[in-house]
Amino acid sequence: TLIAESEKIGFPVMVKASAGGGGRGMRIVQAAEELQGAIASARKEAQSAFGDSRLLVERAVMGARHVEVQVFADAHGNCVHLGERDCSLQRRNQKVIEEAPSPVISADKRAEMGAAAVKAAQAVGYQGAGTVEFLYDTARDEFYFLEMNTRLQVEHPVTEMVTGLDLVDLQIKVAQGAPLPFVQTEVSLEGHAIEARLYAEDPAQGFMPQSGRVLSFDIPYTEDVRFDCGIEGGDIVSTFYDPMVAKVIAHGATRDEARAKLAAALRETRLFGLANNRDFLISLLEDEAFAKGEADTGYIERNLARLAARKAPGGAAFLALVGAVLVDAPFGALLTGWRSRGDAGFPLHVINSGGEEIKAEIRLDGRYVTAAHEAGEATIEVLSKTDNAIRYRYENRISEAHYARQGDVVEIDADGAWERYKDVTLAPASEAGGGDDVVKAPMAGLVTSMRVAPGAAIAKGEVVATIEAMKMEHQLKAPRDGAVAEVFVKEGDQVAIRAKLVALKAEE
Repeated sequence: TLIAESEKIGFPVMVKASAGGGGRGMRIVQAAEELQGAIASARKEAQSAFGDSRLLVERAVMGARHVEVQVFADAHGNCVHLGERDCSLQRRNQKVIEEAPSPVISADKRAEMGAAAVKAAQAVGYQGAGTVEFLYDTARDEFYFLEMNTRLQVEHPVTEMVTGLDLVDLQIKVAQGAPLPFVQTEVSLEGHAIEARLYAEDPAQGFMPQSGRVLSFDIPYTEDVRFDCGIEGGDIVSTFYDPMVAKVIAHGATRDEARAKLAAALRETRLFGLANNRDFLISLLEDEAFAKGEADTGYIERNLARLAARKAPGGAAFLALVGAVLVDAPFGALLTGWRSRGDAGFPLHVINSGGEEIKAEIRLDGRYVTAAHEAGEATIEVLSKTDNAIRYRYENRISEAHYARQGDVVEIDADGAWERYKDVTLAPASEAGGGDDVVKAPMAGLVTSMRVAPGAAIAKGEVVATIEAMKMEHQLKAPRDGAVAEVFVKEGDQVAIRAKLVALKAEE
């Protein structure tokens, strides 16, 4: 039957799970020879997702806009619509950015679509909040009914921002039997609102969902920007639920103003611990086609490689930031007196999120951190450092980088670029610039024991000192057999990364 009806409709067609939602069980079929496979695949997915394998087939409107109308109906026969939302920017048939009102719907078309949505709700005696979804064909200026969601939608805040109504409060009151407190002519839309869905997913890896612990989640507090959050630092994002972790909604007098406010708020949003789509959302908001209101439902898929491309971190300067992060101490008192000597530095060996292996040499001199890499050399001046941020100067410009650490993984967000690095090794002490004659601190910490004295004979592997850092004790061992020539620290000393602890007599 599906095959026969598809032939009547004409290709392309959409095969869709009748019990579906969220883009699951949907397949676009361009030609008859693709249909049988699409039906089998959609049916299998529908059965798995909804326990119902039934399908429907309909015309596929290419280049369409996804436009939905918010309706409210009470128990007293009153029903109104609250304008439309445009939800055309989607990936895998799931919404990413939504806005109200739609940039392609005229006032006359808004009234026509609103009236159709109200008529649909009244036809079934509907009560409460609901959303009637349409496909809008911009070329023909026609709209087609998709479905009705008998609930509030994820994107309802954009309607709240342009109407000034609290839809959750209104839904509860209507459910308690109260009449709607306004009529259709009293509904007005003020300004423009745009919502972005922040997902724990990696756009560069086909929107692969991410799971794990949230190291930190910081949001800005900005006028006309609202955050609806489902996580906080320390929470676990599990594999059992949708990867959306927050919604960010901005309101402006104009669409461009709302778009700019939303992009600015996202830039100041820091989610560490999981790959996420923050930078992808910013790319969408700043995209020329979206800025002009021209992006349709297939836009992301057609431009995915460009939109999902990560901004490359800033070369050697970014590696200098990595080096500064790996110094387990605030820049200031602990680094006072450091000099430009060969021992005031360490090799950097990390692997980035793309699996690329990076090696560099980090040199420290007071507040200055230099990274020497095959691509060049750069020096930053660290002005201040906290547990999650570094304020620094590079080429006469002052910036702030945010970071998080978990074990041997470091994440840095700086100058519009994010990257995750796995610290493969901070190099054994024997490789830290002093050869086999010097034992150096592999990290900043407290010397809790010094077990050797000048002149003492030691064997390779013998513990010479213990340092406590990050609530863990680290035993430092002799790199070879020999005798102690000099001890540079004592128990109770606070030492910096790569500080000399013990020097061995030179081998004859």
